[in-house]
Amino acid sequence: MSTEPLLETDLLGEPWVARRLPVTVSDDAPGADHAVLVHQREAVPEPGRAPRHARAVLYLHGRNDYFFQTWLADALLGAGYEFYALDLRTCGRSGVGYRSPHDVRDLRVHDEEISEAVRIIREEHGHTALVLNGHSTGGLQVVLWAGDHPGAVEAVTLNSPWLDLQAGGLMRSYGSALVDLLSRRDPDRIVVNDPLAQGVPGWAGDGERPADWAFGATLGMPPTTCTGAPSTAAGGASGTGTCRSSPRRPSP
Repeated sequence: MSTEPLLETDLLGEPWVARRLPVTVSDDAPGADHAVLVHQREAVPEPGRAPRHARAVLYLHGRNDYFFQTWLADALLGAGYEFYALDLRTCGRSGVGYRSPHDVRDLRVHDEEISEAVRIIREEHGHTALVLNGHSTGGLQVVLWAGDHPGAVEAVTLNSPWLDLQAGGLMRSYGSALVDLLSRRDPDRIVVNDPLAQGVPGWAGDGERPADWAFGATLGMPPTTCTGAPSTAAGGASGTGTCRSSPRRPSP
């Protein structure tokens, strides 16, 4: 029986392929059982051969996001780095059909799939140097993982990382404490970005949830709403809650 991983043509089209990574179902992301690792087909070296690039980058998306930035990958490939992207459990490709995409209660639930992606890049594909690249909330995710796994990667790069609430000291302190309290008492409560917004199901905590939605060219998202923040050992509301908004589309 072949033990080679199944690589399917990604929604971006060839040479991009997607590999499903099974994960342990957790109460922090109920029902989520996989993540998706995306890379070019040529990233997999021939048996007994070295990878085409010794160095590699693993990209982690932000909240309400997924990998579609092929121009970023092209730039890094041109600079001599193999490019990998991970759609975390409940997110993007991994969130298709999930009850509440991007909704997790502790960001460290993603440790398993990040660790598995790093193992694949290091052990299966043979890269000798690895850089983690995190955008927005993915920047917070990268920092958490790298802090929990010292020495596991050669470098970390952050693009507009969401490491804290983007507000003044009063909001960061008391606002974070309030969101943390809400998230622990009523994690499914939806908080609307615009306090003047009307007609959003569940905006006043009535228990209703927006209908499920699809993703990318075959998936779409409703107007932005946010639930309470997942807890993290980084403290308080650093997880920033669950937000929903229309994603940018992959370029042709």
